[in-house]
Amino acid sequence: EGFDAGLFGRLIELDGPEHVAMIGHGNCGHTAFHGLFDQVIDTASLTAQVKSDQAGAMVIFSGDVRDNDHGRSVKSLTYEIHPSAQSVIEEIVTRISGKHELLGVCAVHRYGEIPIGESAFTVIVSSRHRAAAFAACSEIVDVVKDELPIWKYQVFTDGTDEWVNNA
Repeated sequence: EGFDAGLFGRLIELDGPEHVAMIGHGNCGHTAFHGLFDQVIDTASLTAQVKSDQAGAMVIFSGDVRDNDHGRSVKSLTYEIHPSAQSVIEEIVTRISGKHELLGVCAVHRYGEIPIGESAFTVIVSSRHRAAAFAACSEIVDVVKDELPIWKYQVFTDGTDEWVNNA
């Protein structure tokens, strides 16, 4: 039983020009996947990796790229990441997983240009009971949005653009 690295296509060294996840088993006795990818996030495959016959609850969050932001129509969205982003997302998942009774957890964030409608950030949590799953998923989403060194560049249909310093 292990993680299917083929879900994300190619893996690239962190010190290269692109960044990709380090994936493994968490130190809290559950399966933990976390990372940064330049490929489409396959939520169904990730869910199958986190699912457990012991789980009574699974919570899935998908942060999708939308065609609007604060009343303006979005033409394109690109995420840029800091070289430390991989270690930051790993630390966040480890820290929060340790506070909850989880059976599995996955937190992946894309970078690069992401088309409207595709997931940019996915968190999947399994636990024996729903309270732990909802709490852990919500906390991971909030903390990643606050702490992950990632910047969003949006181009609007009216020709304007903006940088936002969080996901």
